[in-house]
Amino acid sequence: MKFKLLLLSFLLSATLGWGQGNETFTNLNAPTGAYGNGSYTGDNGVVWTYSEARSVDATDNITGRSIGLRDTGTRFIRANSGANGVGDLTYTISSYFTGGTASNRTVEIYVNSILKETFTLPAMTTDYTRTVSANESGNVLIEFRSTGTRQIVLDNISWTSNNICATPNPTGTITATQNCGNTSLTYSAPSASVYWQTSATGTDFTYATTAPYTATTNGTYYVRAYNGTCWSAGTVSLAVTVVNPVVILGQPSTTAQNLCQSAAATGLSVTASGSGLTYQWYSNTANSTVGGTLISGATSATYTPSTAVAGTLYYYCIVTGTCSAVTSNVSGAVNITALPGNPTGTVSVTQNCGNSQLTYSVPSASLYWQTTASGTDTTYPTTAAYTATTNGTYYVRAFNGTCWSAGTVSQAVTVVNPIAISSQPTNQSATTGNTATFSVTASNAAGYQWQVNTGSGWANIGGATSASYTTPAATLAMNGYQYQVIVTGNAPCGNVTSSAATLSVTTGPCLSENFNSNTLPAGWLQNGGTTFTGGEGVFGAQNCDLSTLVIAYPSNLTFDLRRTNNTNAKTFYVEVSTTTQSGTYTTIATYDHSNTTSAGTTSCTVDLSAYSSFPSVYIKFRKVSSTTSPWYLDNMSVFCATPPSGPEINITGNNITILDNDTTPSTADGTSFGSTVIGTPIIKTFTIHNQGTTNLVLSGPVTLTDVSAPQEFVISQPAITTIPAGGSTTFTVTFNSAVAGTFTNTINIGSNDTDEALYNFNIVATATNTPTTGGTVFNPGELIFVGYDGQINGSGSADEYLVATLVDMLPGTEFSIVNSRYEAGAAANVRTDKWGGGGDFAEEAPYVAKITYNGAAAIPAGSVLRFVTDNTTAWFDLAEVTVGTTTTDRTADFTGLTSFTMSPNISTNGSDQLYLMQGDFVSDGSIDVGQANYYLNGTLLHGLTNRAAWVLLSSACNGDDSGGNSRESRLPSALTCFNVQNVNGSAVSGYYENDKEHGLASIRQIINGVADVNNNWTLGTGRYTKDPSSNAANRAGKTFLIGASNPAGNWVGNVDTNWFNCANWEGLAVPKTTTNVLVSSASMNEAVVDYTAAYSNEYGDLAVCNDLTITGNKVGVRGNVNNKLEVHGNLAISGSGTLSMDDSNAATADGQLYLTGNWTNTIGNTAFTEGNGTVHFNGTTPQIINNVTPVGTEVFYNVVLNNNFDTATSNDLIASGDLTVATGKTLNIDANGFAQVNKKLTHNGTITVQNDGQFIQIDETDTNTGTYTGTQFQVKRNADNIRSLDYVYWSAPVENTDVASINGTLRYYWDTTAANPNGTQGYWLAATGTMNKGQGYIVRGPSSFSTPQTLSVDFNGKPFNGQFNYPITRGTNGTSNDDNLILVGNPYASAIDADAFLAANPNIEGAVRIWTHGTLPSSAITSPFYENFVANYTANDYIVYNGTATTVPGAFDGKIASGQGFFITMLEAGAAAQNITFRNAMRGNAITGGTLDNTQFFKNATANVKQGSIEKSRIWLDLISANGEISKTVVGYVAGATMEKDNRYDAYAKLNYGMTFYSLVGEEAIHIQGRALPFDDADVVPMGMQLVSAGNYTVALAHLDGLFAGNQDIYLEDRLLNIVHNLKDSPYSFTADAAGFVNNRFVLRYKNASLNNDDFETAANTVTAYGNGGVVVKSTTAAIKEVVVYDVLGRTIAQKKNVASNEVVLPSVRQTQSALIVKITLENGQVIDKKILY
Repeated sequence: MKFKLLLLSFLLSATLGWGQGNETFTNLNAPTGAYGNGSYTGDNGVVWTYSEARSVDATDNITGRSIGLRDTGTRFIRANSGANGVGDLTYTISSYFTGGTASNRTVEIYVNSILKETFTLPAMTTDYTRTVSANESGNVLIEFRSTGTRQIVLDNISWTSNNICATPNPTGTITATQNCGNTSLTYSAPSASVYWQTSATGTDFTYATTAPYTATTNGTYYVRAYNGTCWSAGTVSLAVTVVNPVVILGQPSTTAQNLCQSAAATGLSVTASGSGLTYQWYSNTANSTVGGTLISGATSATYTPSTAVAGTLYYYCIVTGTCSAVTSNVSGAVNITALPGNPTGTVSVTQNCGNSQLTYSVPSASLYWQTTASGTDTTYPTTAAYTATTNGTYYVRAFNGTCWSAGTVSQAVTVVNPIAISSQPTNQSATTGNTATFSVTASNAAGYQWQVNTGSGWANIGGATSASYTTPAATLAMNGYQYQVIVTGNAPCGNVTSSAATLSVTTGPCLSENFNSNTLPAGWLQNGGTTFTGGEGVFGAQNCDLSTLVIAYPSNLTFDLRRTNNTNAKTFYVEVSTTTQSGTYTTIATYDHSNTTSAGTTSCTVDLSAYSSFPSVYIKFRKVSSTTSPWYLDNMSVFCATPPSGPEINITGNNITILDNDTTPSTADGTSFGSTVIGTPIIKTFTIHNQGTTNLVLSGPVTLTDVSAPQEFVISQPAITTIPAGGSTTFTVTFNSAVAGTFTNTINIGSNDTDEALYNFNIVATATNTPTTGGTVFNPGELIFVGYDGQINGSGSADEYLVATLVDMLPGTEFSIVNSRYEAGAAANVRTDKWGGGGDFAEEAPYVAKITYNGAAAIPAGSVLRFVTDNTTAWFDLAEVTVGTTTTDRTADFTGLTSFTMSPNISTNGSDQLYLMQGDFVSDGSIDVGQANYYLNGTLLHGLTNRAAWVLLSSACNGDDSGGNSRESRLPSALTCFNVQNVNGSAVSGYYENDKEHGLASIRQIINGVADVNNNWTLGTGRYTKDPSSNAANRAGKTFLIGASNPAGNWVGNVDTNWFNCANWEGLAVPKTTTNVLVSSASMNEAVVDYTAAYSNEYGDLAVCNDLTITGNKVGVRGNVNNKLEVHGNLAISGSGTLSMDDSNAATADGQLYLTGNWTNTIGNTAFTEGNGTVHFNGTTPQIINNVTPVGTEVFYNVVLNNNFDTATSNDLIASGDLTVATGKTLNIDANGFAQVNKKLTHNGTITVQNDGQFIQIDETDTNTGTYTGTQFQVKRNADNIRSLDYVYWSAPVENTDVASINGTLRYYWDTTAANPNGTQGYWLAATGTMNKGQGYIVRGPSSFSTPQTLSVDFNGKPFNGQFNYPITRGTNGTSNDDNLILVGNPYASAIDADAFLAANPNIEGAVRIWTHGTLPSSAITSPFYENFVANYTANDYIVYNGTATTVPGAFDGKIASGQGFFITMLEAGAAAQNITFRNAMRGNAITGGTLDNTQFFKNATANVKQGSIEKSRIWLDLISANGEISKTVVGYVAGATMEKDNRYDAYAKLNYGMTFYSLVGEEAIHIQGRALPFDDADVVPMGMQLVSAGNYTVALAHLDGLFAGNQDIYLEDRLLNIVHNLKDSPYSFTADAAGFVNNRFVLRYKNASLNNDDFETAANTVTAYGNGGVVVKSTTAAIKEVVVYDVLGRTIAQKKNVASNEVVLPSVRQTQSALIVKITLENGQVIDKKILY
């Protein structure tokens, strides 16, 4: 309820002067029975006003008459008090009526609208007397308001006066004076009885106005008078503003903030009071409020410090007010640490099964692996590989102990998971003649290969490569066969073999059906209304049929056939198809009333033995009748024969079997090609079927018996040579003769079919001369319909045809006008390529009128011919020719002849199809009712359908006169763009209008205009007017002006991208194998080969052409393996052209391209996107790939070599996917060539890798398959200049190589644990048997090699491939390196990179040793390598190579050749038995980084050394003895090396093996030493040597590169003689007094200022550096000037200058267990580098 006030008031007369008042409501005039509004004069003459009130005289009254106030409405009572105000106000209240509760009854008392009291009754029916202190002076308004939801009663109101005394009001003014923090107030009439007050009613005696008043807060201040008793009613006031000083209440935080650069800092703030506050923040490098720097824009109470710059800053704020300013305290230090530099290396991914190993190119203990770009995990430093187990992007991020780098190095990683078989194959049962299906469910599978065990072990099943396998029709012999599947993993995961399942075979029908389900059996096909009821198949419609699903090898059919006693004739046919369920059927049994029982059931048996060799047979039951009286079919059973065992070949043409040894060619099966004009090809396709139970393998190409030249028949070979059981493949034969005559030949097909190993049959074709008068052979579209009239005279049968010739028609030209229905009677999606009659019944022969032009001169191109028929055998009685606008009767120049039984005509009451063509029809050898039965040998020129649309291939084409449109035809694919379609249901005539395109125009433009029936033809039921001189739309017969045309094979692409759409081609015809195709920048769209595109079925989903030239735009053969393009000539890409086989989906295969000629791409590799496509090289002569930039050859994906291929002729070969070498084909890789296969090699031919040639593979998992016996895969390797005492270090690049096959006298391998006669471990043992993968062997030259000769070795077998581990073992002799030496070898058929090998194997010394054998054994070599013999080899014949250099400059660049053995050295640390890894990644990659040099085989005559790209400056030094023996050493300054021992860059010197020259790192002798960049010419390198005797020696420069090849001097300091000699001026000679080690005499330096021995000892031995709570550096002699700490990447991580002490600690360096370089500069100028691990 909304509360409203009820108010009672009273008004005191102005003349009444009394001191108090009261009201008893005696005079109240309000009604007693209702509520009312009004006023009255009460006690003492006071006027009261009331609203919503009533008089209460009894029951609820208080005393006498009381006033009651209502519970709703505006309810009140009020009055004025009189001049003396109100002091205390008294009243009595009680409840009125009994409803509700006491809490619903409330009164509010107001005095001068000021609420003085609110009172709610505590209890009902109780009187409450209340007194309220009002204390209001003057004539005030008293109001009582009822605000509750229930009624109240009031009575006995009284009040006392508030006007006891009167004091005059003050009259002066107040003046304010502002001070900082207060305002001083003075009064103009000060008095001791006038006081300062802070409110208008103040009664404070404290501050008299005789003194100023100090105001400290904003507000209004008052002056009020007091007379000793009362305060004045009025005051004097002034609003005062106090300006307060600044007081800081809250200071900035003193907590230090330790942050990284660019991180978010915590904001600082101050809290202050005061007037007009402003703020300004300052920064300071010291903890002080003095000397700070003003921060621009930092002018609020809060400030967030910037973290953009590294360093430490303090902050404070100056707060300024209107009258003061205060500075805050200093904040805590904000320490900003610089971010480490962003990583700059690269992540390499090695895929393993179930994980991927990530390695970083510049590993560091301060770089960490992360799983997010913002990761901060320090668990995995990059010094170790990271194992990724899930797909995603992984990161490398730098950490300097405090902060993480802003940038990362990232790598997207795909993890290949292993195969998991969730559902194993299960046992299956089948009856004889039926199949069984085995299946497996596996995740992460890349492929499948099913195997069968027939009792003699497991064998692959050809073509069984999906998740399920269906057996051939079962025989009893197959009972117990076991089946399993090998599931191929995605590389690098291995394969998994399923469990085996068993096949159980029993006898019985191979197909049974009793129709008890009363539904169409699964897999069966019904047409025309066959139904199922009562457990029978019911053939009730007039024409209906029922076809079974496929049956294999049927021999017998039984069924029950029931009919009623209805006498209406009906026939029941049993028919068989060996093609498809909706294909062509042959009748094998007929039932009618003559051979069945009326009102009974006949048990029928049909012999199917003629089909017992067919693996795919369909049986059709068909009713033909004019009645609906049904046949009833029941209890059908098919019994199957035993399928052929093993492979069984069968050949078909036109889906008809061609018998083996067939010598009678037939047009029905295509062996008779028919007749053609010379130079015009006829192409026939034949299918090879495997009707057996195992793979049918073609033993060679399909051949012709007569191969003499000129050859009229050319065979295009089958796509596959291994045909699985039930499978098939096709080949084509093209006939094309340049001379007239009839030609025969025999086709021969060899296979592994035991009883038909050579399947052959004869073929025949005829070529005829063009007529002697030069008759015209038309191309499609050069002779066209431009008008017709089915009833020229308005009645009768005479027709008229207007035909335009768009080329000259020469005398002797023959052509035909044909009325026929193409593929009539064919089921949906069934292509028959047959022609039928032009009437209602397709089985009739086509209606043909052959016309011959016999005139004396050619009829010019563009002329229009008019023929009027008369239904005679001559067919026409009028022939006119219009040339220009002149029409001439030329009937005498033409002859006509109709063939078969009917002549062509246009019906006036039905549809018809007519064609222009050249050629003849031949019967298929049978007459199938309701189906077309004739083949065309010839060329289609133009087509016309009247009153009916062309029937699509996806729809059935009617073959009889039943239902729908009885005369309909499909459109032959050759006429897709050369036809006129009139769907007007009543048209009898039509013509191409004279105002449309008639030239001057190309044939293409004219054909397109004629084809547009809707816009360019007039169709009607009456006669049209022929007027060649008119340009009107209502006239016909205008001739054409023929302009120039582009070649027919030019791709226009103006309609869409569909290759199979003829409208896109200049010649409006999809290219044939003889068509040269050009795709250029003028093409409007790219040309896409898509087997799902419109019209593709018309061409067998196969795009073909002769030459393919792409100068612009694009050709696409991508997205699916069924997208195929055959190029029977050359393929060329130039200009801006592109060939795309990439749909950007790496998970799916792309299209296939079959190339017979050469591949030329003058743009570069980017112009051909290989995707996952396959390129087949199908030529018969060498096919050449041009030099394609930048790789030098084309990069394909899958490559299939169906032709011999030689890289010397054809260029190098790259398959970034798989390579398949077909049976009988060869791949020869010449000495300068290579073949690269990234994935799988399927090898069924012969591959020969010549000496120095390379066969490279990339994927790390070996998935190669095929045949590698004999010499089918051969790697040749020559060792040059071999003498009988020379050893060559060998390694096998293929499997199963017998070491004895290497010609030589002695063969050894190195055993690290074998006892050496010198008392150590490590010795040569005799090698026999098969060479192990990755192991090295040495073989001494043949004894017959008395002079240097070339030793040739052939390695035959399957090539080693992929990543593998080779076990290595160290001996236990700690005093010799012999037992650390491991002889290994390159296991691949291509070179490997030594640097990549060493990087992958950090557990060995970072060097390899290659034996050159430049020196024959000699007795002068007194200290042998490994043992003392009479004549010894020299250890200096080893080339040592590492990341710094090779000891023989120009001889070896670190590319270890195929077949090469070499030494490595195990480190003393770690287990005695370990593994090393070989990977394909070591072999180079022609696509991403180039191939490696494979010519540096030792011992070779020459070497082709290439300079690397890593920064290197190197010095090769020779130590030469008096007898000419040389020992070499190298000092190099190399990116990545340090001044300490580096495994990759420092190679140990092998001591105690003769004279040895080396440098020193500490006390270690180093054969090749790598030192840190940048180069410092103050560097000094201690040198050492082991001498075998006293005598004269010389140190000489052997070779220089980098900066040393310039002006940099190189000095050798002889500290014994105190000589500093510039080796660039001349060698330095010296005398050694004794044999032994000389390690303190020589120093290599770069300035001519020697250090004495004491200085050198100080630099090397008196300065130490180590980690302990930071980096500690101590010097026991000179004071330390400066210390700089670097990480291994050369980045400064700590620095201390001006040390001036012998000891210093750098505490900011955190312990990370990583290598650090400490560079110490002493006060005396010496610089010392120390390497520590901390």
